[in-house]
Amino acid sequence: MIKYVRMLSAFFLFGPVESFGAVADGTSKQSKFTDKVHLSYYGDLVGPSFADPISSNSAGGSKISLYNSVTASVDAFEKFTFKVNPRFSLTPFHGAETTLLDPRLKLSYTEGWSIGDLNFSGTTLAFQIAATNGSHENRHLVAPYFSQNMSLNLGKSRFSLQNSSYVRAYIHANSGTGRDYEVYFNPAIVYQATPSLKAALTYEYVIGHEMGLDEYKLQSFTSAIKPMAKWQAMENLAVNPYVMVNTIAPEGADKASLGMELVGTLF
Repeated sequence: MIKYVRMLSAFFLFGPVESFGAVADGTSKQSKFTDKVHLSYYGDLVGPSFADPISSNSAGGSKISLYNSVTASVDAFEKFTFKVNPRFSLTPFHGAETTLLDPRLKLSYTEGWSIGDLNFSGTTLAFQIAATNGSHENRHLVAPYFSQNMSLNLGKSRFSLQNSSYVRAYIHANSGTGRDYEVYFNPAIVYQATPSLKAALTYEYVIGHEMGLDEYKLQSFTSAIKPMAKWQAMENLAVNPYVMVNTIAPEGADKASLGMELVGTLF
C-alpha cells in the first residue's frame, strides 16, 4: 500500500515517465518543458562623452544611462516562439533613478530562409503595450511593429553586410500626442576577425512622423554612426564596446559617447 501511494504521488508530481523524454534506448521521445523556456538579457550602456571619459554625462550633456531588456520566451509551437519583454532604464549618477518602459509581447519565427546569398532571420511581430505614465499622458494605447534581420556574406571573405530593421505604428486614443509611426534601419559592415571576435561599423537611423505635423513631413529621430567590437566572451555572454557619434547633434555640441552592449542568455 505504501509503495502504491508513493507511485501515485510521483505520478501527480511529475507526470508519466515519458514526459521526461526517457525511453529504454536512451533517446529523447519528447522534449522537456524546461527545454522550451528561455531567459535572456540585453543591456545598452550609453556612457560618458568621448571627449571627457571621466565625466558623469554622455555627449550633449545627457545623463549616463543603462537600458535594460529582459526577455522570457517559450517555444509555444513548431517554428514559433512567444516572448514577454519587460524593459527599464537606469541613470546611476545625479541621483540614481529607475524608469519603467512599456513592455513588449512578441511572436518570433525561429527559422531563417535565404534568397540566393541573402539570408533572413529574426522575423518578429510584436506589440508594445502602453503601461507607463508617460504613455498614458500621451494617450498611447499600443504600438504594433514588425522586425526583420538580413545578412549577406561577401564571397569567401571574412566580411559580411547586415541589417536590422523594423516598422512601428503608434495607436492613440483621441487627441493623443507624440509619434504615430517610425521606421528603423541599422545597416552594418562586419569583419569576422576570430571565431569569437568581430569588428563592425554600424549606422542607426530612425525616421518617422509626429502627430499634429503636416502629413508628409518626416523627422529624423536618431542618426548615429557606431564603430564597435563584438566579443563573445563566453558561450552565453557577448560584450560589445562602441563609440557612438550622433550625426544630428546641434552644431558645436559634443557628438561622441562611449558605450557598451551586454547580451546574455541565462537559460
